[in-house]
Amino acid sequence: MNIYALITTYNRPDILVERAFNSVLNQTQKPHKVVLVDNSTTAVTKKTNKENFASAFPEGVYLENRGSPSASGTWNTGLDWIKTNDPDAWVAIIDDDDEWLENHIEICSKRMDDNDAVLSGIQVLVDGKVTEETIPSGLSPSDFFAGNPGWQGSNTFATVASIMEAGGFDESLLCTNDRDLAVRWLSLTGKRIAYTSEATVKYRLETNRECLTMNSGLGKQTGLLQFFNKHRAIMSELDVSNFIERAKMFDVDEKWFKISGQNNDYPGFPRGPASIPTGITGTFRKWTIDAKKSYWRWRVRPLPTKVLGAQFTRSREFIEIDITYDCNLHCLGCNRSCTQAPTKQQMEVGDVENFVKDSLSKRIEWKKIRVLGGEPTEHPNFEEILYALGGYKLEYPQTRIELVSNGYGKNVARALMRIPPFIHVENTAKTSSEGVGFYAFNDAPIDDEKYKNSDFTNGCSNIEDCGIGLGPGGYYPCTLAGGIDRIMKKNLGRQKLPESDDEMRDLMAEFCKMCGRFQDRKFLPAWYRGQGDPSVQSLAWKKAYSQWRVNNE
Repeated sequence: MNIYALITTYNRPDILVERAFNSVLNQTQKPHKVVLVDNSTTAVTKKTNKENFASAFPEGVYLENRGSPSASGTWNTGLDWIKTNDPDAWVAIIDDDDEWLENHIEICSKRMDDNDAVLSGIQVLVDGKVTEETIPSGLSPSDFFAGNPGWQGSNTFATVASIMEAGGFDESLLCTNDRDLAVRWLSLTGKRIAYTSEATVKYRLETNRECLTMNSGLGKQTGLLQFFNKHRAIMSELDVSNFIERAKMFDVDEKWFKISGQNNDYPGFPRGPASIPTGITGTFRKWTIDAKKSYWRWRVRPLPTKVLGAQFTRSREFIEIDITYDCNLHCLGCNRSCTQAPTKQQMEVGDVENFVKDSLSKRIEWKKIRVLGGEPTEHPNFEEILYALGGYKLEYPQTRIELVSNGYGKNVARALMRIPPFIHVENTAKTSSEGVGFYAFNDAPIDDEKYKNSDFTNGCSNIEDCGIGLGPGGYYPCTLAGGIDRIMKKNLGRQKLPESDDEMRDLMAEFCKMCGRFQDRKFLPAWYRGQGDPSVQSLAWKKAYSQWRVNNE
């Protein structure tokens, strides 16, 4: 059976050559083939790695990571290639910053017969100094809930088929990827594992160097919470206790384990059918919406409003928070004006902490808190903001906290991995700024003969369905109003959390007249909304953007 050496790397070409390449080149028993999977972030680094690899291993296979931009995605890219090209192969994994002793493959290969995996021991080096030596034996899944008893990425030596049967590496986990694989692999039926009883791997940790598994800062805490949330159902109470005690070694507060899951959260938005109605059904549904819009247009006139009251009332249960107006996409007709009037304006972490403090002091139970932008992961402190909101959830465990992301690009994908498991992620997974199905936000009703005489204090369904808005400018009846105020420079946002009796009608009167969402009145399905042109800018908006550019020159 062939043995493949699988090397993974991330942004460190010198260490890659010095450690991983030399470890493989110096083996007393050579692998059948060497595969390098590159997860580096720049073209220059990738070019350097590819050239160095070709020089060291002329017959080797160079791949760029096709999975998530993480250690797991990098490993899985290599495993997929090996499984496709040699399904009966064994694979020996080594990360770019680790080392094998020269007899690693030879010693492991002697125990391959009648087994599906072989584990050697590990020397752990911190900043170049050996701190411990782990010799694994008789492992069970429970052992990995109290720590890592000796299965790391760089001593993984197993049949590629068994690793893939276990599900490969979990690309949703921020760290603890090796422990997670070990739990699932050891839970497989009929798999046999052998132990070498000696250390042939040097597992290196450097305190001042970026880690492939992204466990710096809050990363380690989030990764441990993700692992706990995934495996809690199969943990005994002793396992739970052991896991939490070990987590405290990494300064993880025990309180976060109380809200690590999402099972009891309030529901999110209901999802309508994705199909587009056709034929008679489609014609009838379009006619029905057209008729409703005609009624709604009459409903917001001053007299019906005076007689019937305002059509919509702002929510006391939902809130949306625009933590930044910075965005990595430039979508046509962006309803936060991120394209039309780009800025890096953002909220401070303290602003969100004050929101949490005020909400708790007023005993407000929010059923849903949504974090948006811009692209919220562009905020340099978005993790701290999520944990600040987690502090609110500790008091109201059913509150649903959502982060809404465009999911565009590797930087965003990498950031999304850092989301704690008590946060729901709504990933719209955009692949470009084209064809995103926005309505004509910049078609101001004040410029429309059909709507210019409306009573704009009616608002629209956003203030009920999405909730009030909080952004850099303060509190508004919805986040769209906050984005409009950024352009209009009226600075009318409430600076404190509105009291329950504050309907915020004065802000609706000021900002709804500029919002293209006002004409729709209620949420309309994408197939109908697609009839609009998001590139439209009515006169009021042209003047507003022109003045904004003058003010920001």
